[in-house]
Amino acid sequence: MLYEKRVLIAEDSVLLRRLVVSMLQVAGDFVVDEAGDGAEALAALRANRYDLVVSDWNMGGLDGLQLFRAMRDEPALAGIPFILMSGEHTPDTIARAVDAGVFGFLPKPFSRDQLARQVERVLAARVAA
Repeated sequence: MLYEKRVLIAEDSVLLRRLVVSMLQVAGDFVVDEAGDGAEALAALRANRYDLVVSDWNMGGLDGLQLFRAMRDEPALAGIPFILMSGEHTPDTIARAVDAGVFGFLPKPFSRDQLARQVERVLAARVAA
């Protein structure tokens, strides 16, 4: 049996979260878990092993960028690739994400193919590293 990659989706919109989960399940061999906000995602990350996190930037409480930074502060989580999604995709927003060190950035709205390409690129880069 092939190893299925385990992905955590952190998104406060239930509709969008389910859409991203569905897109990933169609796109490849992924086991996908869901978190409704950054704090829930951080708890899931501490309890399970993940190959990738895809997170919305703008969430109440712990937002996506804060989640990413919290992960980088914990050695057990620091190496997990992280893709940030945002409806705000100005050059300044993208620069902030890149400067923080996120592995990928997905401007909303995006297609299943765009998501799949970004996920494949990030996971391939991790394997190559």
